[in-house]
Amino acid sequence: MLRLASEVLSMTNDTLPVSNDLFAKICRAAPKEARDLAMGLPSPSRARLALFCNARAHLREVGREIAGTCSQASLVLEGGQAGLVLFDQVKAGPETWGVPPRHNTRRVSLAG
Repeated sequence: MLRLASEVLSMTNDTLPVSNDLFAKICRAAPKEARDLAMGLPSPSRARLALFCNARAHLREVGREIAGTCSQASLVLEGGQAGLVLFDQVKAGPETWGVPPRHNTRRVSLAG
């Protein structure tokens, strides 16, 4: 059964797919640590979390790390076309994403 586009949009933009506590831990963790935290989730929940994070610019790298633990089928089932695109991005690797990994970014200080 395919999800309607509005259901997918709502799921990726509005509904937090895990508990607030787990999500807070994931947000504070480095991307690979976030992936490890998500590994305890069932496959459908992990796919929903990957899509949820990937839909937010500040969590995109985390979403891709988590998506790397998901099958193509689970990402497509949970996210439709967005799941397929995410799977293809993860399969292509970070060097194709156009954004440097978070650990390579320089911190900027506004202190004078």
